[in-house]
Amino acid sequence: MKKIFITTTFPLFASLLFSEAKAIDYSIQNTLNGAFKAQSDSGVYGKGVVFGVIDTGIAPDWIGFNGNIDTAASKCMISACKSSFDDHGHGTFVASEIIGSVNGTTMKGITPEATAFGVKVLNAKGSGTATDVANGIRYAADNGANILNLSLTFLPTTDIVNAINYAASKNVITVFAGGNSNKILLNGATTTGFTDAALRRLMFAGSTNDKMAISSFSNKPGTTGKFTAKDSKASYLYNSLWIMADGENIWGASTYNTSQYGYSYVTQMSGTSMAAPQLAGAAGMLVSRWPFLLNTGNVVTILTKTTQDLGAKGIDGIYGTGFLRIDTAMQPIGALTVPVSGKMVPVTNVQITTSGPVGNLGNLSSALQKAVAYDSYNRDYNVALAAAISPKPATSTSSSAASKVDKKKAKKAKKFTATGEDSWMLSSFENAPVNPSEIQSASPQSSYGLVQDPTQPNQYEWSVGFSNDGNYSGAGQGTGAASMFNDARWNEKTAFASGDSAGAGEVFGLIQNANFSAKAFNITPSSRLSFEMMTTQNMGATDSVNDSSAHGIAMGYTFNPTKKIAVSLTSSILDENNMLLGSTASGPLSLGKSSYTTSFGAGTNIKLGNGYQLGFEASYFTTGASSNNDSLITSISPLSGASFNLALSKEQLFDKNDEISIALRKPLRIYSGTANVAIPVGTDMDGNPIIQNELVSVVPTGNETNFDLGYSLALSDYTQTGFNLSYRNDADNIAGYNDSAVMVTFDFKF
Repeated sequence: MKKIFITTTFPLFASLLFSEAKAIDYSIQNTLNGAFKAQSDSGVYGKGVVFGVIDTGIAPDWIGFNGNIDTAASKCMISACKSSFDDHGHGTFVASEIIGSVNGTTMKGITPEATAFGVKVLNAKGSGTATDVANGIRYAADNGANILNLSLTFLPTTDIVNAINYAASKNVITVFAGGNSNKILLNGATTTGFTDAALRRLMFAGSTNDKMAISSFSNKPGTTGKFTAKDSKASYLYNSLWIMADGENIWGASTYNTSQYGYSYVTQMSGTSMAAPQLAGAAGMLVSRWPFLLNTGNVVTILTKTTQDLGAKGIDGIYGTGFLRIDTAMQPIGALTVPVSGKMVPVTNVQITTSGPVGNLGNLSSALQKAVAYDSYNRDYNVALAAAISPKPATSTSSSAASKVDKKKAKKAKKFTATGEDSWMLSSFENAPVNPSEIQSASPQSSYGLVQDPTQPNQYEWSVGFSNDGNYSGAGQGTGAASMFNDARWNEKTAFASGDSAGAGEVFGLIQNANFSAKAFNITPSSRLSFEMMTTQNMGATDSVNDSSAHGIAMGYTFNPTKKIAVSLTSSILDENNMLLGSTASGPLSLGKSSYTTSFGAGTNIKLGNGYQLGFEASYFTTGASSNNDSLITSISPLSGASFNLALSKEQLFDKNDEISIALRKPLRIYSGTANVAIPVGTDMDGNPIIQNELVSVVPTGNETNFDLGYSLALSDYTQTGFNLSYRNDADNIAGYNDSAVMVTFDFKF
């Protein structure tokens, strides 16, 4: 029988008790290879993974094994062997690098929550036969090992090759030490006999020092040696399966034992034997997090793709693929994607801007908290898809109060100018920021979140309306369509003059960057008709936002049953493309390719006398069902919602030139509707995405109530002052989101 010798030096000095060396960093190698960072970032410590340590056996009572050595599975393959106990020390040391963890010290293995069992194939002198090694490989594969660590010389005898092929048929990964002879692996010869499955699950460890320079004793992969698969005929260069790790002066478990301290000692060793367990542990991290990688056979590929390049650029004959980086291996490779209608769609540009009727889509957001995306190897990663549609409310009222003040500014920016008897003009010009939100592509460690899209400029809003003897004409751009429709249909100052009421036309106010025009005229002395057209083109179109557009028409009939009472009946139709009630989205969270909304409203304004006016208005809308095969939100049911407004105004309250207005408002809100969502939640054992279909409500979590108080006083023909107070409960229909704002104004006319 050909003997195989373990590839290690003997301990550099005698075994040392932990308590005598508290200041020593026992696991510096796991800082270099990123294991500690990977553990911290991922919370993965190897749970569920089983290692077969094919070596000199294991001393299971060592202080750092914490009961994670499966003594029942441990076995001695040497003839006339009495037990699997380690009578040499090498196997125990190797196992401690993988699963060891000693409380109160820095000694922690790469997968301390994993299980290992020892297969003793080498004797007390560290030697054994190829047959015993091959039998040990087969035994470990048959007894549940996922990963095999062989910190011993690699000799591709027929027995060993066949055993590795057998282990690979059970999806077992095999790690070999590269050797300590300062030579080229197998002298660069071509090796045959392995299956393709085995070669995709086989890797070798070279040794460096803690400065990542190759150790003087370490073998090298060379540039010519290769494996040729006997089934696929594919070639694998030795250097493509070769990974470096720190193998010098490594601390590990000692089999030294005393009656006073038991198995509480550590020692140091150097060699590729000490580098190999780090590769095995890295494989264990991947398998613990993504067990299906055993079946797909991508563990070695991932580890070799994510190494830190050393020496000549790329794969070379000295450092192979480079230095082991477990932290990088746990990160995504390639763009993150989600499955949509059988296609993998990138999630690097996901953007959604919600409107008031849908609030922050809190129920949908909750469902998407568990959504994952997949890298090039179908590994699932949690992504903040929910954050794209559910921004957290501010902890203070400052941001939303500022938003409310901006709205007040917009109202006050609307100037009334008398142009003659029964003739007037209303105009408004302002810059209004658009605030779409976006999940941008980010590294896996970055927190996905809502950010201002730099491709969206500020939106310039304007509107101008003229009325002459009841004939009204107006036009504008921005979000003022609803306000203009209000001016056109009432054609006089009502209790709603400073409010947001627009009847059925209120849905038009949800559309950003709209072009609109209105026309109204009297048909009898006591009745009038009003019309409004609204349209957008390519609203918000950028590299990361789908083209969105909307078209609508609103009609109103206003009549006076008495001189003091005016009644207005309204209806509107809104046709949206890649929008839903003004909410826009892109990427795999699209809200539907098209939606069709009809709305009806009724309102009345009563002149109570003595300068008092009372107004009441309500509207109801329905949106038809929609579907989208290009979105995780596959369909949305018919929606229905409503709005309500009560307003009271009084002229000449304290002064002949003052006015006060009070409004209580329930803005547009969806009251019924659901969405079907196909949520990717994980990966099955064949590497396929697991999709969980859920029916979620799109009804907002909150129900906004808006209170406004305004007062104005004309100091002269040229100056006016006043204040506005606003308070919103469940602002923007987000539960628990309350805000308030106060604004004092002073206007001077030239």
